[in-house]
Amino acid sequence: MAKIDKTLAETARVLFGEELSPISRYEDWLASRVPRVRMKKSCLTGKPVPTPAHSIFSLVPDGMVAELGMLKHASGLKADVNEEDSFGSMSQKMPKISLYITELAEGENIEVVDSAVYLNLSNAYKIVDVFTSKNVGLGFFNDYNDHAFGIGRSASCSFSIHCYNSKSLTRCFEADFCRNCSDIMFCHNCENVRESLFCCNVKNLRNAIFNKQVSKEEYLRVKKILVEWILSELKKNGRLPIDIYDF
Repeated sequence: MAKIDKTLAETARVLFGEELSPISRYEDWLASRVPRVRMKKSCLTGKPVPTPAHSIFSLVPDGMVAELGMLKHASGLKADVNEEDSFGSMSQKMPKISLYITELAEGENIEVVDSAVYLNLSNAYKIVDVFTSKNVGLGFFNDYNDHAFGIGRSASCSFSIHCYNSKSLTRCFEADFCRNCSDIMFCHNCENVRESLFCCNVKNLRNAIFNKQVSKEEYLRVKKILVEWILSELKKNGRLPIDIYDF
């Protein structure tokens, strides 16, 4: 946990100028808009098994989950069918051999904690469907991210928190449907937008607030007010009362 705590602190320092740690204090907030990993007890060993909470995984019953390492054992379970068996009696035998393996790990993975369905990860914490990424936590369905937390359905995002349905973002916070942007906060459907706040449905802007171009000095003045509020709320409550979707 020390390494992922350090990574979150580094990400926050880049975004807000101050570190936030440990991740446990901000975990509920960071994962508030992405499907989370649930820990279910293995019915074979009693060990906790990371289980996704989205899609069909939400239907997996308690008491029928087993960890990835027990796949060979699970494949060897058998039940006999007798001549007098009806469909009803045969269906009752299914639970004896039905186990759900909810994990998938492929490629080279280093220091991956409580995660499910991943490939080529390094320093990852409680992620689902994340591939070829490093220094990530509480994310869902992502590729090629680095220093990214609470990110969903996005690729090539770095030093970012709470970005969704986006691609190629750097130092972004609370962004949705954005592409090729950097240093933006609370923005939606933006492309090639830089150093901007509260923008929506625009392209090729810099130093903009509410879609209006402003001076560099004015942008920095408003950003300072916003960042001070963000840090105050996070330090006091461990979360913000609003996010990009509230706008």
